[in-house]
Amino acid sequence: MKKKVLKKKKPQKIQHKIQTDYLGKVYGKQFLKLIPRAIKKLRAIKRRHPFDAIAFTGSSGAALAYPLSYLMKLPLIHVRKGPSHYSGGKVEGTISSKRYVIVDDFIETGASIRRVLKAIDSELDAAKPVAILLYSSTRMLGFDHKNKAIPVFTVPER
Repeated sequence: MKKKVLKKKKPQKIQHKIQTDYLGKVYGKQFLKLIPRAIKKLRAIKRRHPFDAIAFTGSSGAALAYPLSYLMKLPLIHVRKGPSHYSGGKVEGTISSKRYVIVDDFIETGASIRRVLKAIDSELDAAKPVAILLYSSTRMLGFDHKNKAIPVFTVPER
């Protein structure tokens, strides 16, 4: 009996159309270039403003926070927009952080950043914000919290 030889098929290339108003940087080839630039910037921030966790909220924060957490071996603080049926509060992830950096795409009104700060303040007594890293903005102003400025950094374009 003659054995049938199976030929390997070439994997098909899938082309997706993406619909997004603000997450363009996390879809496509530029995302692969964004991650190393963000890591380089976070390492520079960490030298001046030591931190032990990365905080984020929403899909725009998660898009960068997860790969940065994995590659830098840092735990995450995930702030949900509302109460979760998975946990008792709005904060999930590490609860032992002392100093954290917030990762987000941009600051328009500041509502997302204030939500992160308020939730962490109410659920993690000892945790303090040391910096904010934005990956889709050129904003370089500080952000006030409890009468103290939190420095805001951006991921360079190149």
